Amino acid sequence: VVFHDDNLERLTLSQSTKKINDLNYEELLNTPLLDGSIIPLLKDILDEMDQQIAFNLEIKTTSVGIQLSDMIKDRKPYAPYLISSFLMMELNAFKTRNPNIPLAWLTPQLCLNDFKIAKKLNAISIHIPNESKDITLLKKMKEENYLCNVYTVNEIQDYHFWKQQNINGIFTDSTIILGNHLAT
Repeated sequence: VVFHDDNLERLTLSQSTKKINDLNYEELLNTPLLDGSIIPLLKDILDEMDQQIAFNLEIKTTSVGIQLSDMIKDRKPYAPYLISSFLMMELNAFKTRNPNIPLAWLTPQLCLNDFKIAKKLNAISIHIPNESKDITLLKKMKEENYLCNVYTVNEIQDYHFWKQQNINGIFTDSTIILGNHLAT
């Protein structure tokens, strides 16, 4: 399924704190989101989207790297995918089945070890949290030719900071920041 949060609490009326991966798809189908829609399957989204739309697909749970790789491998032509995760084992599993799709290492706090992990994965990007504002490490990312995408940038002053750093992209929940970014 395609759902960012670990549970249904924030986006449904159910206030359920049950983890998404503890529910079967039938249970998810019977839990409408606040806007009345249902939680989609990744296959359905990929079928509907234009091949020119870039996808950042984050692996959030164990034992799905191979399944995701097989699902994407069977799709022709490839859309521009980027597979990201905090789970190194899942990225490795994905890469062994599908080495031509680029990877991104997600880190909870940018540190020197992240460069070693990204290199082992042959990742093209390191996704860093908004709080990781160490200019020295950001320069090192550029020197080592990693793309830098920042999550979750929801304040306008943070957006301006990152824009000055010439990062490659942001993840945001803010329509205001998204509008500002698209307008530039």
